[in-house]
Amino acid sequence: MATLLLLTLGAGCAAVDPNPAPAAAPVEATTTTPAEPPLVSTLPTMPTLALAPRRSWRRIPVPAGGPIAEAFAGSAVLHHPSGLRRVWLVMNLAEPINMPETGGQARSVAYLADYQCDRN
Repeated sequence: MATLLLLTLGAGCAAVDPNPAPAAAPVEATTTTPAEPPLVSTLPTMPTLALAPRRSWRRIPVPAGGPIAEAFAGSAVLHHPSGLRRVWLVMNLAEPINMPETGGQARSVAYLADYQCDRN
């Protein structure tokens, strides 16, 4: 999970090239087969879920000494009959990460996570 988080954070914090390459010349339209619909379109509709007040967050155990200092379930877990679960996750990081978009640093992250689980 920690590795996935770091990969996600790294992708979201990628530096923007200040001197992008010029746009390519227009290409004539051709007939192609339609692309597969994005995964999101196949997920069931879930109700909106708000981040709960901090006093109600539930601690998630994480290995000591890793990149994540603390982790919490920051909301109730929504369950869908299809097996999809949705929950807010909040993580305090052991070391700050650079945020190129703002020029600052972050010590924590909160995100809405969807998990496809078996229907048990």
